[in-house]
Amino acid sequence: MWRQKNAGLPLQDVFTSQPMMTPRDQGVWTVVLPGLCSREAGTSPLRAAKRKLQDTGFLAEADITSRNVLGQGRILSNSACCCLASEAGGKSCTQDHDPELQAIIALAKTDSDGARLLAKTYIEKNIPEGRKIHVIKLDNGQQLLAIQLPFESPIIRFSTGAQVGVDHLPLLYLAEGKHGLHLYMGQHTFKDTFLTAYDGMVVDSNKVEDFRWAISLGYKTLCVDGSKVRIEVQVIKGSLGCFSNHKEHNSLASFVHRDVISPVSGHSKSIHLKAKQSAVQHDEITSFYTPGSARRHDIPREDVIAGCNNITDAQLTEAGLSKLVVSGMQVLQEQGGYDLLAVLGKGGFGGVLKVRHCGNVFAVKLGSSPYDTSLRHDVLVEAAVMGLAARGSNQFSLRLHVSAGWSSGAALLKSGANRIAAVAMQCADSSAHTLWCTMSTRFQTGDVQLLPDFRSVLKATTQVIAWAHQQELVHGDLHAGNVFLIRLAGHGAVGSGIATCCVLGKWYQVLLGDWGLARWSSLSDVAHCFTESVKAHPPIRGLLREVAPVIFPVSVQDLNVSYGLQRKTPADFPHPGGGSYMIRAPNWKRRFEGEDDINRKQRDFDQSGDAWALGVMAARVIAPRPKKEQGKDQEGHKVWAQQLRTASENAFKIEAHGHAASSRAKRAFESIQAEQGNVIPWIIGFCRKLNSGNTWDPLFHRLNGAEAEQWNLLLDLLQSQLNYSSRNRMKPMRALEHAFFSYTPAE
Repeated sequence: MWRQKNAGLPLQDVFTSQPMMTPRDQGVWTVVLPGLCSREAGTSPLRAAKRKLQDTGFLAEADITSRNVLGQGRILSNSACCCLASEAGGKSCTQDHDPELQAIIALAKTDSDGARLLAKTYIEKNIPEGRKIHVIKLDNGQQLLAIQLPFESPIIRFSTGAQVGVDHLPLLYLAEGKHGLHLYMGQHTFKDTFLTAYDGMVVDSNKVEDFRWAISLGYKTLCVDGSKVRIEVQVIKGSLGCFSNHKEHNSLASFVHRDVISPVSGHSKSIHLKAKQSAVQHDEITSFYTPGSARRHDIPREDVIAGCNNITDAQLTEAGLSKLVVSGMQVLQEQGGYDLLAVLGKGGFGGVLKVRHCGNVFAVKLGSSPYDTSLRHDVLVEAAVMGLAARGSNQFSLRLHVSAGWSSGAALLKSGANRIAAVAMQCADSSAHTLWCTMSTRFQTGDVQLLPDFRSVLKATTQVIAWAHQQELVHGDLHAGNVFLIRLAGHGAVGSGIATCCVLGKWYQVLLGDWGLARWSSLSDVAHCFTESVKAHPPIRGLLREVAPVIFPVSVQDLNVSYGLQRKTPADFPHPGGGSYMIRAPNWKRRFEGEDDINRKQRDFDQSGDAWALGVMAARVIAPRPKKEQGKDQEGHKVWAQQLRTASENAFKIEAHGHAASSRAKRAFESIQAEQGNVIPWIIGFCRKLNSGNTWDPLFHRLNGAEAEQWNLLLDLLQSQLNYSSRNRMKPMRALEHAFFSYTPAE
């Protein structure tokens, strides 16, 4: 049989190609004459082939037999052999003249395990050196050969529903190769041969364990992502065709819709692998499957049962969610079958819901504006950053939730003419806001047990920020409301790679969230530059290629392209802004234009901004706003934050130049630093000036009590984190080595 590279060549080229033909065992040989071969002038392909065979000395013409295959092609042979479909649109690959294949088909109907063993023997007769059929070891100790058995597939006429024939699908098998698992042909095939039913599209989600749904959200029976599902599940529950996905270029097979009853799932509609070219035994099969295949091939979309809504109108009004967020909630409930359980919060970029889907409870964040009106595509940026965070060995961020069918954790929901960005993620037990407020209250009331808890919380928070910085990330909006807690069963639940804290005897895992203002580097550690003078991130390409469904899962590749995660050269992206006013570092708008290595310098500067924000969080505990200002909300926060920046600036200028911004500021600064003839740290002066009288007493008593050394170490740490100079500011990784965190009381 001629090899695949000769298919479709003119007859004279076929016979002169190498290898020209392959003799079969013991002198039995076959020549397949494709219907697409060019005719030599005045000579039929059959006659020309016979003459060539005689000229090359294979056999005399009398020894050559020929016959039609489905009336569209010819097979020349000197012995009965496996009958193959013609390359010109043959519809089947029969086993009428191969007793071994007939036996495998017959046995597969009653004993699939026995048929696999027989198929293994059949395939291994001439399997290429160095290759072996993959053997799966099951949990019960048994072994399963990863072979897709051949089977008979009925051909159903669409107009009448009557069976008009039977397809015999070829044998496929998985083998161990250099790059993992590969799907190979177990026998010769021709163009347009149907290779196997691809039943991943119709596998019932409730019957598959350890799965991640890939692309067909909105279909009651969803497509399995073969790269994420255990091999034995694929062998037992569905076709191996899914392992041939994601090979767009030079593919040997395509996916087509067929109105046949799937032999694996029993569904009346299925996707089949169809050979795009001829292939010889042991050829690897590659193909390409896109998210639009189900729609293009008219796989029926079944109505999804709407989820329940436990969120009342009063709760929606109280939460203050935008109309677009509310419409996104309706899409999730009515089109996706999500149960809406609660509103978890509202931020500057949208609302966060607690939902249940397919038995899983998780959070979904919805953008408050059409995604394409935002330079950073609204909350999609959070999915990109959280995907980056998950690549590390340490967990410092909330994780994306992908079992909802969103492989990247993100989707675009259609509401009218708008697309709303949505991100599915791990649901935390609470934010750290209440915990930090409680510590401030405990500080004011003189709680003597506060310091160990304060140290534990501050260290865990510092740790997760340090891990984020190690992965070239900047949070950009670090405050207690964007730090999240997951309650642990106890200290025994603590593992490596997670940051934990203990407060009042209760253990928590500390995680970062709300990455909407983040900055990042690519996977190659290329530091991107974030400026105010660039256009938006590239659009989501998948949405442009197809007529997208109401719920359109955004692919990981689309996120990588849009946010430059795979770039090997720096890119300019829109700057997100400075975050909450309370935590903004001095000179946060600084840009490094016209300098050498500006991207790296900007990344270091931005990370020092996270260090400032961490210092602010701790300072709020020991230096709360005066009671007379606590009812002023945002205005009071701005006053407090500006006073802190001014105090830090004056301390920096006096230390560097011996003078403050003005002589009045210098006198004021010196007056609050003077204490019994000694110069005290500026952070203490700031706290005393901010809270005179009774509100100053809690810190005063601690600085003069039994734990004075530890409290002074804490103030030294905060003063280092709140240094006005970003270059001199103590970064989180260095802060973890500070004496405050390693303090051991003297015996």
